[in-house]
Amino acid sequence: MRITNAKQNVESRVVAASRRGLATLAAGFVALLSVVGNPASARGVDLVRYWEKNAQGVVEERTAQGETLGVDPNGVAMNCESEDVAPDENPIPSERVLWVQYDAAPMELSAARVETEVGNYEEALEKLKSIAPEDVDPDSMPLIAAEAAWYKAYATLNLALLGAGDLKEGGAEMTRFVQQYPTSYHYYEGCRLLGDAFYAYAQSAAKDSGAFIKRAEGAYNSLLKADSDSVKARGKLGLGRLALAADDLEKAKTYFQEVVDMDAFDVEKSEARIGLARATSKEGDHAEALALLNALLAETPDDATLRHARIYNAIGDVSVAADRLQEAAVAYLHVDLLYPQARTERVAALKALVGVWKELGREDRAIETDRRLRDRFHVQP
Repeated sequence: MRITNAKQNVESRVVAASRRGLATLAAGFVALLSVVGNPASARGVDLVRYWEKNAQGVVEERTAQGETLGVDPNGVAMNCESEDVAPDENPIPSERVLWVQYDAAPMELSAARVETEVGNYEEALEKLKSIAPEDVDPDSMPLIAAEAAWYKAYATLNLALLGAGDLKEGGAEMTRFVQQYPTSYHYYEGCRLLGDAFYAYAQSAAKDSGAFIKRAEGAYNSLLKADSDSVKARGKLGLGRLALAADDLEKAKTYFQEVVDMDAFDVEKSEARIGLARATSKEGDHAEALALLNALLAETPDDATLRHARIYNAIGDVSVAADRLQEAAVAYLHVDLLYPQARTERVAALKALVGVWKELGREDRAIETDRRLRDRFHVQP
């Protein structure tokens, strides 16, 4: 596709998505609207940061600059000033877009984005509050307004999922985002997070947990309508986790194996292999599960720190299931000490450590870890 035809391509994809019908999630939380086109950002030089794999299979980050012609759930179309983006890569697939910085966007929005990238969600929300309403007006600058709404919803919901915020508030913010901006390139990620929110509700709900699980299934199933195998894989991972939580191990393993067999990227394959190991542990074969996780750890590049953190947390969980509490403590401590920017994984590790220290008779360490969760992360264990 030629770059000059990118806008027409985006518009045709948006119409096609509308015809396919984006899934309507359960009433009371999400009602996904019909997809419509959106105008381009204010004229100027926009920046799109994205990643791709080079010929050697190494992931590299790149920046494209030029005019944003439009966005849809599957990507961002650019009219580039140079050959920043190859014609066959334009629009840039949404799952490879790291961020977009529009020329007319306020500086506070970029600052909020940086804070979310490192897990400083409270700081991100404070920076978003300082933006003047006219600088993110949905009528005059819809793309910039969509970015501001996304980071507000993303930060609010992630805080809630960490246990440091209100889950109902976080879910409501993300619901508003997917309703108001269904053409955003963040759309599918918003659906995935809503699936996570519904699942968290199901775990804490005194009643109607089955209804929340159904809503989570609807959210994850909506990802299967994406063009990208990686986005589809994220939907399957969510469905696999739901099946794993319900002890439907065969169904869970089927979803995870499908992701392993897909033409998806390393992150999704790693998550699927972790899922297979967790299912194997639930079947009672903890030794095999640990062998699978250690093999994955050995294959994971040293700079893939978030993947390392997730694997160590899985090793900790399986070790607890195998009643190998000392090994579990070591795994969780790896996450806390070695991966300071992996906030979600650190909180999960510290929560698990509170229980492990108690089981090991280290009440002093349990109290200390509990205090760190409250003081540093504002989380109730």
